[in-house]
Amino acid sequence: MDEQQTQERSEQHLSSSSTATTTVLYATLASLLIGGPLLGMMGFTLLASTTLLVVTSPLLLLFSPVLLPSAFVIVAAMAGFAFAAAMAFGGLLALTWACSYVGGGRGPAVVERIAEMLTGSGERTAEEAKQFGGYLKEKGEEIVPEDRVNGES
Repeated sequence: MDEQQTQERSEQHLSSSSTATTTVLYATLASLLIGGPLLGMMGFTLLASTTLLVVTSPLLLLFSPVLLPSAFVIVAAMAGFAFAAAMAFGGLLALTWACSYVGGGRGPAVVERIAEMLTGSGERTAEEAKQFGGYLKEKGEEIVPEDRVNGES
């Protein structure tokens, strides 16, 4: 009976050993099939990048007096467009606020009410400016009499 158990154990060991060996073999073949082309493409990419760097470095050095100012102009233009967009957004927000402040309606009626408010505000400002001008004239006359202004001492 001991011989039979020993023989069964050796057969199980051989079958599990051959299964493990074939699994390792298949995994190695799969990794070579997948990794080989990837390694080749990596080498080609490195070679192409190095070649382009060697070719374009002198060109970049020659044209740098032109490229740097043009880059500054492009950055300044982008900043200008960004500022314009921010101002447009702010204007839309102000218009939205004005419409909701006036009455929350839509259409030409809201625009007319906003125009009336702005006109009234302008008229009030002009009236206050006239009053302040009169006040300044009075204070100026108190400080310097009109006789001295006309040249009479």
